[in-house]
Amino acid sequence: MNNKRIGKLIGAAVIILLLTTTLSAIGVNVVKNDELETEQSDPKTIYGGQLRVYVVEIISRWDNYYGDPYHYAFLDFAIDEKLSIEYNTTYNTQVTWDAQQAGYENVTEDNIIVMAAIFNPKSQTKYSLPPVSYPFKAYYVDAAAAALGQTQ
Repeated sequence: MNNKRIGKLIGAAVIILLLTTTLSAIGVNVVKNDELETEQSDPKTIYGGQLRVYVVEIISRWDNYYGDPYHYAFLDFAIDEKLSIEYNTTYNTQVTWDAQQAGYENVTEDNIIVMAAIFNPKSQTKYSLPPVSYPFKAYYVDAAAAALGQTQ
């Protein structure tokens, strides 16, 4: 697979994701005051989260118990890093994901999707068996984007 194409694909997903985050989260600061939440705009606000860019095969190379391929199987992280965006600024990064380096043969552009998500850094306790059984920490996604590979 052409590494430049995968790099452009990942770049497009990250740019879309960051534009979405910039438009939806810049300058919003939630302040809790006596159980009442109000939104205040603060130009010095810094949005922080965890940026993860996933490389996924649409039709997987792995089969389920019945011999049918899984769909949307995770291959690797192209990016997994903490993110901090100051008000009215842009975050830029570029990465080239190499299927061979990641240990995968025969990855094709028409069977790849790159998904980017920014996870909120604050966790909330949720339960696998509500209302109180099997607690876990949930990290909500504040912004997401995806880009499909293209055939020529």
